[in-house]
Amino acid sequence: MSYEITEVVPAVSSYPTFITSSIHLGTSLVGISPCVFRLKELSSLSSEFRRVFSSRLLTMLNDYVNKLLSDFIEPLLNTKTPDLDNVFTKLLSEFSMYLSTITSVLNAPILALKNEEEIVSELSKLVGLEKRVYSLIANEVRRRGSKVPNDVEGVVYGLAMLIDYDLWVINKLSKYGLHGLIERLQTRALNELSEAVRYKAALTYLVTATLTAILGIVTKYNMNNLSKLIKWTKKYAEELDDYIDTLDVLVEDELYSEVMKYLGK
Repeated sequence: MSYEITEVVPAVSSYPTFITSSIHLGTSLVGISPCVFRLKELSSLSSEFRRVFSSRLLTMLNDYVNKLLSDFIEPLLNTKTPDLDNVFTKLLSEFSMYLSTITSVLNAPILALKNEEEIVSELSKLVGLEKRVYSLIANEVRRRGSKVPNDVEGVVYGLAMLIDYDLWVINKLSKYGLHGLIERLQTRALNELSEAVRYKAALTYLVTATLTAILGIVTKYNMNNLSKLIKWTKKYAEELDDYIDTLDVLVEDELYSEVMKYLGK
């Protein structure tokens, strides 16, 4: 089984823009939006979304849900199992671009704020919503998980790692500021960051697909496909977890200095 991810990162010449987009938060909210908008058990979250998102973004998310299900999730869940690897790889690139568009609209007004304390405060509201959503989603997944022939904890773990990435970004923004974080990423961790972002995009796709099946948003799907996708979700979550640890070493000044001394640089 290959877990190779389609190349979706920009060319080297676009890295400054790429780095800025890499600190866009809220991908887990975009990923679980079909569940929030379609599942009555989670309808209470819609008011939370309205408090955090602009009316424009809510409209985009509603439109996004329909496109997401028809163009990305249903084809992935219902393709022939031997074709699953290729279909996933093919659709991931387009999904990643679509995801980036939504998160850009979500994050752009926040990152444009001049006061960095305000940036951290507003982004923290997003993460706070993510954490509240996670608790409800995780409970619902575990409640319904008995109908799935795999351990659904891998899906819960995947959702948690998307939020952990955002928490990591918030922590570094609080410590180094927006420009300080971007500078450290650009000079120390371009390759590692690009890999982390690719795994994050793939994990978002997998979490969205598995959640919509487990929670009954998509009712017709190939059970063998779901079984594989759940396994992949855990795999990608583990990879993202490792990359967050690596980025931490490269961004934290003290840790980075120790590594450079060890390497004799």
